[in-house]
Amino acid sequence: MSDKIRILGLMINARHGVRHEEKTLTQPFEIDVEITLDLSKSAESDKLEDTVDYSIVVSVVKDVMQGDHCCLIERLAGLIIERLSEKISEGEITVRVRKPRAPIEVPFKTVEVELRREIKR
Repeated sequence: MSDKIRILGLMINARHGVRHEEKTLTQPFEIDVEITLDLSKSAESDKLEDTVDYSIVVSVVKDVMQGDHCCLIERLAGLIIERLSEKISEGEITVRVRKPRAPIEVPFKTVEVELRREIKR
């Protein structure tokens, strides 16, 4: 399957991390969601019910990012996939979470975690 829906560069401020200041001060996170599934039906029908509603995906990501504190961005990505799996019945979900202000002592662009899970029901 090669059809994909991608939502790239969601920018959400949140409080996640191991250090005290990361738990109390908001910092920017960037999130990408890629959903691989058969889009042939929606490509023909032009009906929202035949595809994945982007607004639902964004709502799930926002809820996770603004929800309970997580120490690791790996956990954030895992929670996003878990919650999206409740909305998507088959295919593959890839989530990338970036933390451009991670507490690292040398110059860097970003820290990124990518998780990919196959969904089957």
